[in-house]
Amino acid sequence: MRPGKSATVWYGFGDASGNGFGSMIFGGDGKLEWKSGRWNWTIREETSSNFKELRNLVESLEDACRSGSLANTEMFM
Repeated sequence: MRPGKSATVWYGFGDASGNGFGSMIFGGDGKLEWKSGRWNWTIREETSSNFKELRNLVESLEDACRSGSLANTEMFM
C-alpha cells in the first residue's frame, strides 16, 4: 500500500450443514451483512458438504457485491 492510502479489514465466516446455511460479513465501518436459510431438497440430498460450504461462501460474497458493500475493494480469500 502506498503512503497516504488506508485499508479497512472485513471479517466473515459461514457454515453450511446438511439442512441449512448461514453467513456473516462484518465490515470495519460497522456494517453487518448476515443471512441464513435452509437448503432446498436437491442441494440438501444430492450435493456434498464441500459443495454446500463453497456455495454458501460464493453466494455471501455475491450478495455483498450486489448490495454495494464491496464497491471499490480488493478481496483476498
